[in-house]
Amino acid sequence: MPPYKYKWKKGVAGDLLTDGMVFAVSERFRISFEESELTGLTFSEEPIELKGSAANYYMAFPKATRTLLDESASGVVINNLRGCEKCRIMSLVKLERVVIREETWPGCDIFMMGNLFSEIVLTQRFVDFVTANSFTNFQFIDQDDFQIDYSFLHNDQ
Repeated sequence: MPPYKYKWKKGVAGDLLTDGMVFAVSERFRISFEESELTGLTFSEEPIELKGSAANYYMAFPKATRTLLDESASGVVINNLRGCEKCRIMSLVKLERVVIREETWPGCDIFMMGNLFSEIVLTQRFVDFVTANSFTNFQFIDQDDFQIDYSFLHNDQ
């Protein structure tokens, strides 16, 4: 909850700051994103308090969507399906890649999916935007290289 307060410990803060759970972006990124045609990201109204840096950073919030995985094309192995057919909330054993069901995707360039909760999914347009503007601290995983394998937890079945 606002006001957001963080402490920068060492080095130069890049355009993306994250602890792995939430993230903030530089003012330069925010302005560029808002001037672009990209969609799916909103920002805190006020900059965060970042001790150790004079630069302005803003919390960034990807759009939460009901976008679903194409389970067959993604190589999904389900341990337990907890949700209905529309949300497909599941306990995963394995995911071989990320392929979305395009008819469930609202078209935004950055978003969170209904059944892949903790991951932020991006379009190639977003990746190209980051590259073209030389924004720092971003790392991307290609959809074909993203994998989850919890099968070691289910060996006793």
